[in-house]
Amino acid sequence: MTNTPTTPTLPKELITTLFKQVSEFYELAPWEFFGDSEYFGVLIPETKDIHFVSIMGGGGQCFGLATYRGVRGLMFLQDLLSGEEIDDPFEVRLEQEGLLFEYTTKKYLDEEDLQLIKNSGHKPSNTKAWPLIRNMKSGYVPWFPTTEDIHTLIRVLSATTTLVELTDEDPDCLFKDDGKKFPIFVHHKKTNGWKLEFWGQRKIQSASIANENPYHLTPVSELLLQKAKNLSQSKNLNIELHDFFAREPVLEKDRPFYPRICSLFEKDSGTCLGMELISPEKDLSSEMRDLVLNRIVELGTVPKSITVTKPEHFIGAITLEKALDIEIKFGAPEHGLEFESGFRKKMEADLYMEE
Repeated sequence: MTNTPTTPTLPKELITTLFKQVSEFYELAPWEFFGDSEYFGVLIPETKDIHFVSIMGGGGQCFGLATYRGVRGLMFLQDLLSGEEIDDPFEVRLEQEGLLFEYTTKKYLDEEDLQLIKNSGHKPSNTKAWPLIRNMKSGYVPWFPTTEDIHTLIRVLSATTTLVELTDEDPDCLFKDDGKKFPIFVHHKKTNGWKLEFWGQRKIQSASIANENPYHLTPVSELLLQKAKNLSQSKNLNIELHDFFAREPVLEKDRPFYPRICSLFEKDSGTCLGMELISPEKDLSSEMRDLVLNRIVELGTVPKSITVTKPEHFIGAITLEKALDIEIKFGAPEHGLEFESGFRKKMEADLYMEE
């Protein structure tokens, strides 16, 4: 990358408040009381978002915490803690939505981090207590925090401090209701304190839905759809869908992102029938649907079946199933993985030549 996108500007009073808590939190050392798997939620009063919090440091390496926003964040965290082997950590981390707060050494901080610390007047208590804060957003490079992120982190640190105090009285305070409900800290304005409540999945979904990006399939092109309806179906044409993230980020006005490469293949031969790069702001299912529809019109024939290889492909594909009488199947991305491997090798070779 040759340019640097915009770094958020933060109010000095706010960062001063944050770094005061950062120092106190380090002295509190909550990782001595909790493991990564003992997570809890914090309902942020300003945004009504729920951030599920996992405290890092039980393994003696990374100290701090990570948050995972909303119902999707909860599901993502549960998948991480399931113990199942992760095929591609890079792809998994690109799905995270939330905040990362870590104590580290100075060499791991960027100039923007150091300037923020300097502006606040904060002095780390030792060489391993330099604070690193990142906004984690699906499809994007981890980026510097916004004002909203700092407000959220202040609330999370405050709620975690309350948790440590509660644990002193009851070491099992997080494990009520036999694990059927989730521990959620709710802020009470009158007392300016936190109350630990236990919420079921339905209540969490209800509280989160207004702050989640609800799934809305973008309208299909009626002109293209009508053209496709007038075409005959080929019993020999079967299509396979696949998508993956590029490993090299590209620039955007606010922050760098990893383009998602959408691709389709002729199922039998493995011939690539088309591909498109999309930003994280675009809906994957809609983009896949439109890529298939455009290719159908260009080929002049309707496929017998479409094999979707990820759940995100399905809702867009189902539109074509109903309109064009195409069979939708679930399957492994056989040709897609071969194409992805070749694509990565070419990208790496091109980067090597540039260097």
